[in-house]
Amino acid sequence: SSLEAMRWLCSVGCDLGLINSNGHSVLHKSAQRGNSDVCDWLLGSSSSSASSHRSCLDLLSLVGPDADGCSPSDLAGMGGFHALAVSLVKAEMCLASECWRRNQT
Repeated sequence: SSLEAMRWLCSVGCDLGLINSNGHSVLHKSAQRGNSDVCDWLLGSSSSSASSHRSCLDLLSLVGPDADGCSPSDLAGMGGFHALAVSLVKAEMCLASECWRRNQT
């Protein structure tokens, strides 16, 4: 499965925080393809193992807009993955709020 592949890539030291020339992170690509289990794992919302990786990923850069201004939730919605898009909007808002709070202190 895609999730098993992601876990393996992380276990061998792949940097899951990279952004390609289109501005896509691994979260953008997972959302675009409707891989909700991978999105959840990357965001740490459904997997305890993902929580340990949360600090090694710059999650805020993963949810940012791509070169066309699209966030992962936008790509999920455009792909017809509406439940995933709603879930990602919530995660994006939480991460943005967290970043804002950190900058206020």
